[in-house]
Amino acid sequence: MSQIRIARDGSVLGDYTLEQVVEGAQSGTFRPSDDALITGSLEWSKLIAVAGVTFPASAFPAPPAPVAPAPPLPTEYSGIYRSSDEKVLLGLCGGISHRVGVAPGLARFVLVLTWFFTWSATFWIYWFALLLPALPTQHLRRD
Repeated sequence: MSQIRIARDGSVLGDYTLEQVVEGAQSGTFRPSDDALITGSLEWSKLIAVAGVTFPASAFPAPPAPVAPAPPLPTEYSGIYRSSDEKVLLGLCGGISHRVGVAPGLARFVLVLTWFFTWSATFWIYWFALLLPALPTQHLRRD
């Protein structure tokens, strides 16, 4: 009768017969990740690889839930965004200035000029700016 030596985390749990190992696998005493050394073998293998040993489905951990990707950084974001650092009202001019590569004051000046000539367009621009993501721009270089 062959003996199976079981080890877990570097410490030997003991020598068992195949019947004891099968019973321990079904009861949860042994884990699929435990190391096993069969009498006459020269190498350790995982217990799940030993012929005749089966584990219940509950012995296998569930796969980890997928992790949502992090939101893109402003250097990776290709659209228009609001600045959460350089803002007067919503940060729209700060975000545009970072995207275009000009000073925020210049972007504000152009927006004020636009407001004088087309006040309704500027009004709607600011309303639609509420839909844009607010991203940090404080430590970014200008394009």
